[in-house]
Amino acid sequence: MKVVCDREALLAALQTVAGVVPSRTPKTVLQSIKASASEDIRLFGTDLEIGIQSRVQPTHVEEPGELLLPAARTIAILREMRDDEVTLTATASGTRIEGTRSHFELTTEDVADFPAVPELKGDRFHRIESEVLRALIRRTVFATDPENTRYALGGILTEMEGEEVRFVATDGRRLALMQATGEPVNGHSTEGITAVVPAKAMQLVERQLVGEKEPTLVTIEENRAIFATSRATVVTNLLQGRFPNYQAVIPKSRTGQLSVAAGEFARGIRQAAVVTTEESRGVTLGLGGDELKLVGSSRDIGRSEVYVTAAYDGPQMRIAFDPRFLLDMLKNLEDAVTVRMNVVDAESAACFETDDGYLYVVMPLTIEEEEEPVDEEVTEAEY
Repeated sequence: MKVVCDREALLAALQTVAGVVPSRTPKTVLQSIKASASEDIRLFGTDLEIGIQSRVQPTHVEEPGELLLPAARTIAILREMRDDEVTLTATASGTRIEGTRSHFELTTEDVADFPAVPELKGDRFHRIESEVLRALIRRTVFATDPENTRYALGGILTEMEGEEVRFVATDGRRLALMQATGEPVNGHSTEGITAVVPAKAMQLVERQLVGEKEPTLVTIEENRAIFATSRATVVTNLLQGRFPNYQAVIPKSRTGQLSVAAGEFARGIRQAAVVTTEESRGVTLGLGGDELKLVGSSRDIGRSEVYVTAAYDGPQMRIAFDPRFLLDMLKNLEDAVTVRMNVVDAESAACFETDDGYLYVVMPLTIEEEEEPVDEEVTEAEY
């Protein structure tokens, strides 16, 4: 193989693929990126669980073929070179990288030892606009729990039925669900498949999204998912194991509803949380009237009271939350978006909703009253 290509374009594509290259692995060939040249240059990287492919348009293909590029070393070389174009050549012992006034001989393993990375070749998939897929990922991925070994909570449950696309994530204390629309092509569906896509793979997909309307093609198969964007194609194994019955977690009734702007709500929570500590981290929401009262306190620091304009319909109530859980949700919403919080009581899960298909369920903290109201202690609960 011998090709000439634009240095900056090659560097950008290598950096994209390097997102999946492991820094440490007993299978050292995985620390390289495979380059395959014919009419274009395709770059492949994998850690055996997740694979990614990107393409570069070459200036000239003198000899088609394949070679390996040690990922970290090649990226360092291309960053330091100042040539507009570079030449890649397969040699008997590895790979040569050449510019006008510098060249590098890199020893590599046999390119035949590099594992195959599947490609999107079928004609059944869902077509989802980039801005939609970005929202689906951002509004759910933070609620995953990669450390859980009992259930498949380290990823996002991905459901596609007709034009409905649902992403669901939970760590047992909160649940995030985003529903949107996509275009099914040739009857693509996840019916009969529990498709839990690893959080790491979803975050890698998000980094490949460009523009707003540009489509991503998503294929879910029995054991893997494939996401094809104009920048790269990401292939990942699905997580094995049970995913909880998320429908059973979503509250079916309410005694009160609060409506508040996401930006104002987030600013109020951040202010109230300033005085909290790891031991006393809860922020209490006082519901009633046309103002939302946010209270934070800790014995060593003091007390905060913050008031936010809001509309509430229901009985007066106090309910406490870990502010981090609320801010995880709010930071992924536009400031002007209206958030509706449906509550039953201070001990039951609260359900937050928006008009664009987002739902977030979070368990409150238990308020333990003491003689001094400044020291409201809270403990954490699960579903």
